[in-house]
Amino acid sequence: MSTEYDQQRICRPMVFIEKESRMYSARRITSIITLALFLSASAVAQDHSAASVIEVAKPPGLLMRHDDPCLPNSPNEVCAGPIESSPEAVVKFWTAEKMRDAVIGGGFYSCRVDPQHIITPGGDSCNYAQLPLPYDGLDSTTRVNGILFYRRPYTAPDGVYTCSASVITSTSGQLILTAAHCLMDGVDGFADMVMFVPAYSQDPFGRVHTPLGRWPIQQSFAPQGWLDRENIRDYQNYDVAIGYVYSAPGTPWHNRLEGVVGAGLIPKLIPLDDFPDLVTTHGYPGRTTTAEGPRYGNGRQYICRSHTQSAEFAARILLNECPGANGNSGGPVVLYQGHVFDNELIAIFTNSYRSTRLTESNFVPLYNFANGLLYSLGQ
Repeated sequence: MSTEYDQQRICRPMVFIEKESRMYSARRITSIITLALFLSASAVAQDHSAASVIEVAKPPGLLMRHDDPCLPNSPNEVCAGPIESSPEAVVKFWTAEKMRDAVIGGGFYSCRVDPQHIITPGGDSCNYAQLPLPYDGLDSTTRVNGILFYRRPYTAPDGVYTCSASVITSTSGQLILTAAHCLMDGVDGFADMVMFVPAYSQDPFGRVHTPLGRWPIQQSFAPQGWLDRENIRDYQNYDVAIGYVYSAPGTPWHNRLEGVVGAGLIPKLIPLDDFPDLVTTHGYPGRTTTAEGPRYGNGRQYICRSHTQSAEFAARILLNECPGANGNSGGPVVLYQGHVFDNELIAIFTNSYRSTRLTESNFVPLYNFANGLLYSLGQ
């Protein structure tokens, strides 16, 4: 059971048993090698010295401007949000009651899948299957996925919301990936009080469990293309965002996000004309109307397996058997390869049946810049 002390911690260092440590170390080495190949293939050899001199400190008294929500020093193709100056305030803001309220969601979604298209093992009428507890065990899939809590200060000052998000492998070990519409609405600016909780769960009595810690987002990043609202075909292709979780300068690896949860998912760019046979989504759906009545919104992780096909926008991919559910936005879409831990992330679940795939234009500049903050933040 989580104690009040557990609930107020920003992050919780893990002590792995010897067997578990070897498993995560091997996976970490594999992820680092894959990351190096990814960076090389996507021309990441951008000058890291340039990243090191980018001034990312929050200007005194910065106010979000409705006409330009990006920091004045945002690099080309990337919209950088303000830096969170008080991670302790974020953790304090998210009481257990607020988290439970946010997890339930608006409840305005409904879903039903033709029975012949229910292909998720143990899937319900919406083709969703609840994953068994605990989420902080040896199953790496549930460890790297979590809930993203946030508040929108301009649209609903007292409103609290959730999306899904996942840890991605990086040099800093501090990056999460989610949907842009979760962190930034494109008009009024970035959300605040943003916090990522990997392996989040609630028990039948409504008690909140955060076994792998609570991680305030230090800074959020969205593609500049997400701000272009003149052409829906353009901005819908950019519904991807990265969050850099907080840690004090000099934090050792084992206390950073990937050091705690294990190696993150590996971003994978696939051709726009490539539609994988099977993928799996992971997320925390909110209250939804189903054939069995209201479901979800219980703080549990669910998966949905689906075939894919082309969607109406270039960077979108249609998941034939995975309908949308409030709170599922931002969850990873990973290639189904039949492994114990499928870890190649190709897209982000963004709305009903549709996902935004990772591309050279919507993800690579974002990732390069966020990953380069390792140098400019002195970590």
